Amino acid sequence: MKPMHPEFFQRLKARINRPGLFSASNGIEVTECREHYAAGELTVSARSMNPRGIVHGGCLSTLMDTVAGIAACTDGRGCVTLNCSVSYLRAAQDTAKVYCVAEPIKLGRTVAVYSARLTDDQQRLLATGTYTFFLKEQLGEAK
Repeated sequence: MKPMHPEFFQRLKARINRPGLFSASNGIEVTECREHYAAGELTVSARSMNPRGIVHGGCLSTLMDTVAGIAACTDGRGCVTLNCSVSYLRAAQDTAKVYCVAEPIKLGRTVAVYSARLTDDQQRLLATGTYTFFLKEQLGEAK
């Protein structure tokens, strides 16, 4: 794959953060992406919570899937999630945001595996995840 220019990463980030898409509608924003790396955050709201007042595990998994998926797309190809595994380590509560970073474990020709880590406002580790992606054709122009 050819190296990507910084403008590509900005367009990719803008593409996933568009209003009305699932991620943005659920308080998720990708805040940084560069080659084989992405970071993002979930702004915690009442819609993020389970009945016990803890951020729902599905929100946390969605945050990791979104951020790891964008990291997998930073080489210019699209991707779809093949598999994921999440370990919840600490309740996500009493925090305004949950932060995610994703980095590669293995980069193959058609499959990529990424690790994702979630932390809270106090940098406490909340969860870790492993996400496996099938790498598709080159992305069209990131609009």
